[in-house]
Amino acid sequence: GKVTVFVRLDQGEVVSNMAFGADNHLYTVQWGSSSPDIKRISPEGKVTSFATGFIRAFDIEFSPSGDLFVSDPGAGNLYRVTNDGELSVLVSGLWTDPSPIAFDKDGTLFLRTGWRGKTENGLYKVSLQDGSVTPIILMPPLLSGSDYMVVDESGNIFLPAVTYGTIQKVSPLGEFSLLVEFWHNPEGLIVGPSGDLFLADHSRALLAPGRILRLNMKGNVST
Repeated sequence: GKVTVFVRLDQGEVVSNMAFGADNHLYTVQWGSSSPDIKRISPEGKVTSFATGFIRAFDIEFSPSGDLFVSDPGAGNLYRVTNDGELSVLVSGLWTDPSPIAFDKDGTLFLRTGWRGKTENGLYKVSLQDGSVTPIILMPPLLSGSDYMVVDESGNIFLPAVTYGTIQKVSPLGEFSLLVEFWHNPEGLIVGPSGDLFLADHSRALLAPGRILRLNMKGNVST
């Protein structure tokens, strides 16, 4: 449980999302006085700018093949980013903020979003070949407020719904269920080696401590 400082950000800078690349560097979506950009941080903690040109970049994920993808609901785009930091639009027309993305182990890309001029807010599968999208499940029953999304080894998709204090599960067949309900504010989410979910939960009560929670697939929760 010992905490050490890896990198200090410039004054006013904030990191929203992070992902490790195959090069063992940490890539971050970083906000500050200017438009957000992608930073590349070496194992030694050296920070360099990797990609720019975003309006409101949110999530960042590497595919199993090593390609980098960034959702930018401000621009309405989902970008593929080359090794040189150049952007190409894979999907356009996004409007939901935030727009989390995630890959399964087979390299299928999932996107949680809505569309400009439409009401089809939901969870989608994205083709990496042509950017076409296929709905998996829409709202309702899918709930709003999903800042994060992860996929386990079996292809189940998990999305916290911060507004409702729940963890949602969508099976590979699109079957929807709620694992737990009426927590506080489930935010950061990751699947551990055991298959259990780990998440950050900051309390809605004033000055109450936040927690790291473990959740197994039977809905049992421990701190």
